[in-house]
Amino acid sequence: MYSVAQLSQKIKRFGVSVASTVILLIGADAVLARDALGIGLKKLIKRHLVNDPLTSLAAKSIDQTANWYDDHPSATLKQEWELEFDINPQYDLKLRQTKIAGIHNGEATKYTCIADFCSYVSAGLISENTATDIISYNIKTLQVMIQKDSQFFGQTFIKPRVGLNLFDTTLKYSGAGKPKSDDIVMPIPIVGVYSELPLNGDTKLYFESNFFAFDINKTKYKHIDAYFGVSHKINETVEFIFGFKKIKYSISNTGGSANIQLDIKQNTPFLAVSLIFNP
Repeated sequence: MYSVAQLSQKIKRFGVSVASTVILLIGADAVLARDALGIGLKKLIKRHLVNDPLTSLAAKSIDQTANWYDDHPSATLKQEWELEFDINPQYDLKLRQTKIAGIHNGEATKYTCIADFCSYVSAGLISENTATDIISYNIKTLQVMIQKDSQFFGQTFIKPRVGLNLFDTTLKYSGAGKPKSDDIVMPIPIVGVYSELPLNGDTKLYFESNFFAFDINKTKYKHIDAYFGVSHKINETVEFIFGFKKIKYSISNTGGSANIQLDIKQNTPFLAVSLIFNP
């Protein structure tokens, strides 16, 4: 049997999955109905990332005696998918999907005193566990962004954007006891900007950055990303992009049996291939 909290999280996650599916179906339908609606698929981009993220985890029990020693952190984020649609001559719609999986193998210790001798001994950070050995997470995001052309002297230099990030994260704790998990499922507002500068021929420089954050129910989340790259069209349908990506995620969860702060940073070169459907 599910508890009320578990059932609530499953309903939220189902809602986000349905919303994501509906958005993708609307996008596909828009491609088929371009002549009627004026909306068409513009680009499909697959981005390959060279470096995995660097992660750090700080955790402490609510009684301030148990601490997590983050011995072997690791995370994986190797690729991103992106779809870009024309809505009309002034507006574009972008969908971007990313997935980050991470795991932290370590040990939680508790400060204990016997007579005048005090030292750290193994302990659990969560209730019903005598020890916490593994903390893992999965972060799934679907960014839905609308950006507007802003032309100066006949050139598009800046495109402001707004949107939502459909955010689905699971934190799991396991060790010598009953495993437990915390879920975060919600849409988060996005604000950002896209800028490009034509060089010569079919080559251009571009920059984009997005920001979103929330603070609700003792959970805080902050995300900043930035992309800088050079793109070159090989022909009317294929474009290669080389660039650099920088992201920072910060997630904290307080008020449970343990207070947890998770930070994820990624500084990496990338290579992307773009298929152009509507030059």
